[in-house]
Amino acid sequence: MSRTRGKREAPGGGSWRRSGDPFGEERPARGQKRASHEQDKERTGGGERAGLRGGKRAAVIALCCVAAAALAAAAWWICFVRAPDVSENDRPGYSHTANPSRKPAEGEEENDDPETLSGRKEDYFTFLLLGKDTSSGSTDTIILVSYDVVNQAVNCMSIPRDTMVNVGWDIKRVNSVYSAKESSGGGIEGLKKQVGLLTGVTPDFHVIIEWKAVGKLVEALGGVYFDVPYDMNYDDPYQDLHIHQSKGYRLLDGDDAMQVVRWRKNNSGTNYGDTTRMGVQQEFLKAVAKQCLQLKNWTKVGAFAKIFFENVETSEELSLNNLLWFAQKAMGVDIDNVNFVTMPGEYEGWAWSRTYQSNQSYVFADPGEIVELVNASFNPYIRDITEADLQIMYRNKNGSLGITNGTVLDTAATSAPVKPAKKPDPEPEPEPEEDQTGGEPDLPPDNGAGTGDPGTSTDPGVTAPPSGGSDPGGTTEPPAPPDAGTDVPPAGGGTDQPELPDDGAQLPETPPAEGEPVLPPEPVLPPEEGSIEDEPPGWL
Repeated sequence: MSRTRGKREAPGGGSWRRSGDPFGEERPARGQKRASHEQDKERTGGGERAGLRGGKRAAVIALCCVAAAALAAAAWWICFVRAPDVSENDRPGYSHTANPSRKPAEGEEENDDPETLSGRKEDYFTFLLLGKDTSSGSTDTIILVSYDVVNQAVNCMSIPRDTMVNVGWDIKRVNSVYSAKESSGGGIEGLKKQVGLLTGVTPDFHVIIEWKAVGKLVEALGGVYFDVPYDMNYDDPYQDLHIHQSKGYRLLDGDDAMQVVRWRKNNSGTNYGDTTRMGVQQEFLKAVAKQCLQLKNWTKVGAFAKIFFENVETSEELSLNNLLWFAQKAMGVDIDNVNFVTMPGEYEGWAWSRTYQSNQSYVFADPGEIVELVNASFNPYIRDITEADLQIMYRNKNGSLGITNGTVLDTAATSAPVKPAKKPDPEPEPEPEEDQTGGEPDLPPDNGAGTGDPGTSTDPGVTAPPSGGSDPGGTTEPPAPPDAGTDVPPAGGGTDQPELPDDGAQLPETPPAEGEPVLPPEPVLPPEEGSIEDEPPGWL
């Protein structure tokens, strides 16, 4: 029997193992293990390659995290960033229940189901944009904005601040509504309602901008290039307002912008009026929008958002998600699809004011032209707006006020105005009595002791006769009346004498014959625009 029985030789001529698998590879000694590690490093390119493999793994993990975050953000955007719901605002002007006097539009019947008369166009929204004066707080800039998202069109209609609306107080300008009490029909909701009655479109939302925000926005943009259309020079210490701008195209900073949008007249007395100011504001806002929509300015979105939230008040219904949705859609708007117009109407109208006892300037809306304009560019409803959906104030020939639909809230204004009687001119001072022979008036004699009252002497022993003769006994007779036909009234006048006209014309020799018509007084004309009667002090 062989002595090697039971003994097996390890592969590779290795030595015998004392334990474990007799056919497994031998473990290298400590020195051999170190050498093997060095060889392995040379074979794999060293630690740099190992680090590269680790970096790739980290990059892949980071990309996966970014992708997951992007997917989460997209899911949040899809779920939460959406268009606001305006389905409840689905009727032009007054609804049938709110305005029983509303006449049915063409094609409608009295008993039509109200549901068949309502409805909204898809993704079509309306806003009331108000420019709030920094010092006075009045809303002298009123713009109805429509945004047709489907066609990416934005239309803006400026409503003159002097437009007459149906309110219960005396001064019926539309810019007086916002600051009036809500219980009287004022406030922002009252103003939205009045715009709805003027145009047939009750705005879905409101946006109130402090004019100082325009200056801040221009500063954030680095200035705005604008062609100033007029030389502007106006100073109003009452509002601490100073406007000095030269005509021409140039880069405006924030302060320049504030002056341009608030200007409407000059110190010289030239009043360009509210219509001209609206045109300047329209062109300037369009220039600002054009620059904001440039791609280079999208890096300033954070600054724009800060200015917006600090200086802009919006409807409570407009959530942050809604605003983000509008911002996303607005990125596709071409500036050529942003249009400005002005409400059609009579811009030189006037009406009597009981408060100021004078005529006040107003703009009277034109219902026919408004309906045509609104249906073309501002109507968010499915059916067309008609004149029956509007309430437009007008002035009758006798000075009373009327309305196209509904009832005039100020009942006193439905009657002819009662104007105060013209104050009589003061009686003229009596002229000195003249000698009827054409000579100089008699003067008292000079007795060397000075002059006294006419017709007397300082010497008690001497009596000087007055002009026109005297009584030897010293009594004075009244002067003789003037010859017939003279145009000089008797000295001292009389209470029964007619007053002289203002222009100094001679009085008629005889009064008008009985039954002869008496000419009426001159009519009271409306004040010129910009006069003191036109508006209270401090209104710009």
